[in-house]
Amino acid sequence: MKVMIVEDDALAALSVETVLRFCGHQVVGPFASTAEVMRADHGGRIDLVLMDINLEGQSSGLDCARVLHKRYGLPVVFISSDGERARSGRDVALGSMTKPISETTMMTGIKAIEQMLRGKTPAHLPAGLEVFH
Repeated sequence: MKVMIVEDDALAALSVETVLRFCGHQVVGPFASTAEVMRADHGGRIDLVLMDINLEGQSSGLDCARVLHKRYGLPVVFISSDGERARSGRDVALGSMTKPISETTMMTGIKAIEQMLRGKTPAHLPAGLEVFH
């Protein structure tokens, strides 16, 4: 899959990127703000966006997810320690992963999301992944 990372914490973004690349996914980003995402050349189709809710700048990850969903129909999964705030974006997101995210949770969560995007029911959902749809 081609996965866009939108995360303003450089260490967290690097951790997510490392796990995704280890699992064989292509990574776009990371981007630290909505403005960076909108200015960037995304290099073609994006299969999934992993989005932090609290981003630098004036707009939040919720705002950015709504724009990406409306303009491009991109599937978004929030990455946040604020589950309640993540659930407020359930109209534009597939679900959320709760920070901090272990490598195992990230790997099994991405695998489950990939199955969902292919129209399949995942055999296992890790404890840190909440599915909205």
